Amino acid sequence: MHRSRFISRAVLGALILLAVMPATALGISRDVVLARGKVWVDANTAYSQTRWAKVDGTLLPNKTIAQRAAAPTLGYRTDCSGYVSMCFALTNSKGAPLSLNTRTLSPSTVTTITKSAMLPGDVVLKPGSHVMVFVRWTDASQKAFKAYEEKGTDYGTVESTRTYSETIKWGYRLYRYRNIDDFYPDTQEAIYGVTRYDTGDAAVRVVFPAANTAPVGAVVLTNGETWTGNLGGAALAGATGGPLLLTSQSSLPAATYATIKRLSPKTVYVVGGTPAISAAVTDRIAKLGIKIVRTVGSDRYDTAARAAKSAVSLARANGRKVTVAYMVASNDFADGVAASAIAAKTARPIVLTTKTKVPAATYDALKKSGIKRVYVLGDARAISNAVVTDLRKHGYAVTRHGGPNGPETALLIARHGVKVGSGLSWNHVGIASNTFLNGTLACGVAQGQTGSLLLFTPGTSLYPGTAAEIARQGSGIGKVRVFGSYNVIGLPVRTSIADLMRAK
Repeated sequence: MHRSRFISRAVLGALILLAVMPATALGISRDVVLARGKVWVDANTAYSQTRWAKVDGTLLPNKTIAQRAAAPTLGYRTDCSGYVSMCFALTNSKGAPLSLNTRTLSPSTVTTITKSAMLPGDVVLKPGSHVMVFVRWTDASQKAFKAYEEKGTDYGTVESTRTYSETIKWGYRLYRYRNIDDFYPDTQEAIYGVTRYDTGDAAVRVVFPAANTAPVGAVVLTNGETWTGNLGGAALAGATGGPLLLTSQSSLPAATYATIKRLSPKTVYVVGGTPAISAAVTDRIAKLGIKIVRTVGSDRYDTAARAAKSAVSLARANGRKVTVAYMVASNDFADGVAASAIAAKTARPIVLTTKTKVPAATYDALKKSGIKRVYVLGDARAISNAVVTDLRKHGYAVTRHGGPNGPETALLIARHGVKVGSGLSWNHVGIASNTFLNGTLACGVAQGQTGSLLLFTPGTSLYPGTAAEIARQGSGIGKVRVFGSYNVIGLPVRTSIADLMRAK
């Protein structure tokens, strides 16, 4: 999980599991369709109408009649329709991989849709000829789109760019897999992508949609692989009014680069030194004529402290009063992410501490930023009472918001966010996993910039306290924003949310 084009072992394991399940068991989500497709694209699985490959893109032996006969029970045919069958995880009555052709895909497996209904994971099909998986429109004009496809002998499995009008002129039509799971669209907004960077970008597009968004003054860029020091980026985004985007250490993900180009900021604030975000990443951005301002300290505490001072300074330069900070333990990212929505809305900084002692860099940031009150996030197991006592000795008013676990602390922080008159509400409250946190910071910032909050749950079942809050807020929520893929936030969680929301 440390490169921009990836499929994790956990996700790949889930994909392989899906490959041997009957496709009608739970349906399949759009992110899994795209994730399966991306595996073969990354592997550039060779095209053939007489070969088969596993879900991981590995070609099966095809040397003898017996091996050819066994291949369909082990993998999918490596032509265009076999590839789409793999993306849909189609299986026969015995649970073995099932490869249809471009005629049998329609109408028993897919149904026609309109252009306005087109979503990632739908397909573009010319029966009897060719089929491809729709990934996304290239821009708001919807004149061209990205597709995953087994393109032919000379290409293999690739991501291609297709012109919409020409594709329709050639006889293609738009279709949707009948067993696709659209994540309860009456109660939820499913915000996710194939990678954490795509998910972060999808969250950013909630605030800065592809259509009708003017250029922004600044963008904040943080490392999506680790979290050390990154929390300072939330208040920076709040102070500048721009989004927080994610990158890997060594290369700029395609989605992040495209959004930076689209938003055309004058400045990109980079949180962390070159061990967090390499010069290769910033050089690529600088070539767009964008100014790079890097915030880096001697360690995670110093980096967060410097980001805090920058955020407060920028906010005050714009006439905003900031006298409050949030403090989290350096090994407890979840509590910081839970507060990121408030930080993004108010420009209140998030600073770091050890469990037992506030670092000098953190005290320096509090003093120079003119902070009067500190909210300590997490219970005494995360941040000791000794830290609270020491903060008070230094003259700070201190309030603790800490529960027995991440989801409970997030609930306390969210309630605090509503009460302090920050302009945050329960409308469109967000749900994220408290165990898959890399990349979630962008989601928390987006929530704050839309005036909403972020709650946590395990990915396998809805946390009872989170469920109770959803039930309590009821129709005031509108729709719940669920951040993360099917493999991060599972169907039982989404079903529970739907049941709660439909009961109102």
